[in-house]
Amino acid sequence: MLATTKKKIRLAALIRSGALCRACSRNKCVDMPTPESPVVIACPICGEKGCDACDDSGYYELTECPQKMITDVVSFIRFADLFNEGCPPVSGGALDQANWFLDAAGQLKADDALVLAEAKK
Repeated sequence: MLATTKKKIRLAALIRSGALCRACSRNKCVDMPTPESPVVIACPICGEKGCDACDDSGYYELTECPQKMITDVVSFIRFADLFNEGCPPVSGGALDQANWFLDAAGQLKADDALVLAEAKK
């Protein structure tokens, strides 16, 4: 799975848990990150160890609205939720169960669990 997709899935998990965008609505970013005041998240590729995707820092700096960054994975999130509840997309339906979908659904489930565990600390 591409690093950008994993990053977007992590953002979606953080938004869903309330760790990001808690006071925001779908149409209004209340606390917009900027280059001067970025939001920093752990790299979902390396788990803060440092890799090519995060320039060996272990973190990503967000300098724009996180919700706007995930607009292209919103449909996937809906399908992944159905998949994780036992209702996978069917062949010929809205989405075939390609390998990228199965990988991404697993990544979302893992990121949701990680964010929930971190919130409980």
